[in-house]
Amino acid sequence: MSITDEMAQKHKNDPAILCCRTEVGTILKASYLEDPVIFPDLEESGLLTIPKDVLTIGQVLGGRLLATVDSLVPLTPALVENFSMPEKDSLSQEENLQVKAASPISPKGIANSSGSSKQVKIHIAKVRILLWKYPL
Repeated sequence: MSITDEMAQKHKNDPAILCCRTEVGTILKASYLEDPVIFPDLEESGLLTIPKDVLTIGQVLGGRLLATVDSLVPLTPALVENFSMPEKDSLSQEENLQVKAASPISPKGIANSSGSSKQVKIHIAKVRILLWKYPL
């Protein structure tokens, strides 16, 4: 069951979970999000697992979906473009590291100031899992 704009403001710090299948490129608004009141029941039944890196409702509103995904999918930084970040002061040091690790690497971030490049390792098994779970 989707939520209203008023409910989104009330639950802006709750996890952002899609209520229905949503197409790539969709600008996220409250009507695409599931009601957080039912999350405990969904988790208990095994229909929903909320990851640690899930974005909040307040963060995803106005963001753009990067893949077509099914209902009851938690929105993470890998799935949403232009999500808003919480205030840096409100994050612990561990949470800041998790946000940096989840952020995409820019080509400028690969080379150091002397111009030599650093090695980048890609774990193919993880990529396959993401492609299987979130087909493009």
